[in-house]
Amino acid sequence: MAGEVVKSFAAPGPDPTAIFFDGHNLWITSVQTGLVYHVTRNGKVLNSFVLGTGYIYGVTSDGKDFWIVDNYDAVLRKTNRKGYVIRACAVPDVQPISITFDGMRLWHGDTNNDWIYMISQDGVNIKRIRPQAGYAIGLDFDGKDLIRTEQVAQTIEVRNREKLLISSVVIEWDVLNGVAFDGQYFWICGEALDLIYQVRR
Repeated sequence: MAGEVVKSFAAPGPDPTAIFFDGHNLWITSVQTGLVYHVTRNGKVLNSFVLGTGYIYGVTSDGKDFWIVDNYDAVLRKTNRKGYVIRACAVPDVQPISITFDGMRLWHGDTNNDWIYMISQDGVNIKRIRPQAGYAIGLDFDGKDLIRTEQVAQTIEVRNREKLLISSVVIEWDVLNGVAFDGQYFWICGEALDLIYQVRR
């Protein structure tokens, strides 16, 4: 059944904020430690790196490098897999919180006005959409549609790139943060209990 927990494990760091699936393993951020952790789907930590800030929220990959959201400085940072910063893009007038990559463009959620922005890898705004309620605390792309988590309604939503709602699942057992999709299951960061959940789509 959609929304059913398959399994869970302890987050690698307190207050897990974002999660990304790289095709094999998970990458998870902790806002308190400022670390990005490389973790197996059973919760074993393979390695980690630091970016020098405690406000890391979103994380995604363009297929080679990472893009990480610094919510405090309102900056998107492109890094290699050892944490070396390759590029930093300021996003003025917004407060980015989540990020994903659709194969060509980046998308990021904003806490100031609840918009989801499509941007180039140089940080140039291309378009924006605004779902009906709340900001996207978590964001991912399933190859066709956007997946977002939203804390007010406690939902995982799948929407197309024009904001049309495809499906929605209510989650009642933890406070939602980041979301990732592995092709079959959702993976969710639980803020209240510091757990990572594998959830049926």
